[in-house]
Amino acid sequence: MLEECKAHNVDFREGDFSNSNFTYSDLSGCFFVNTNLTGADFSEASDYNIDIYRNIIKKAKFSRFEAVRLLDSLEIELVD
Repeated sequence: MLEECKAHNVDFREGDFSNSNFTYSDLSGCFFVNTNLTGADFSEASDYNIDIYRNIIKKAKFSRFEAVRLLDSLEIELVD
């Protein structure tokens, strides 16, 4: 559980974090590659970069506005 913490530049690659709690955590510079994030809770977490193609995120929870970060892996341009 990494609830309400600063976890900067942590290497989470290849890990199983299913049902983990990352709520209110600052995850800037962290690496999520080939991780199992099934059911993980990222509510109110910030500064994460999770590639939806290289991680399992089924049933994970994300705050609505921060979830836009998940679109980065789609290489699309968002406009107002």
